[in-house]
Amino acid sequence: MTMLAERVDVVIGVDTHKHTHTAAVVTAGTGAAVEDLTVKQRLFADLSRHLGPTAILATNTSSLSIDDIGQLASRRERVVGMHFFNPVEKMPLVEVIAGSLTGESVVRTATAFARRLGKTPVIVRDAPGFLVNRLLAFY
Repeated sequence: MTMLAERVDVVIGVDTHKHTHTAAVVTAGTGAAVEDLTVKQRLFADLSRHLGPTAILATNTSSLSIDDIGQLASRRERVVGMHFFNPVEKMPLVEVIAGSLTGESVVRTATAFARRLGKTPVIVRDAPGFLVNRLLAFY
């Protein structure tokens, strides 16, 4: 794998709906990929060439479009956002962000993963600010 792919943490999860193992690649929260669209696009393009067809590419972002991040990935239906709020260890909310091409099973798996982490997931569509940042914009 290239240097980009070596920079991520791989978390193995179980899709409880189908009892199959699914690799979820989490690119941020550990500093693996900065909040830079070009970096994340290159990373997802690279990873999608090296990972199997059931791999889920998940990224922590508070402002970048999931559709834009997944634009160069070979399986865009496997791209999802998971916006963890800071400080992560204290904030229970996670926005699970579905892009326009994100598959329903991918959203379900990301939501189940967030719950297994003890988080409270809320499913949102890919839109500027997602949900929470849009609401906070008024304050």
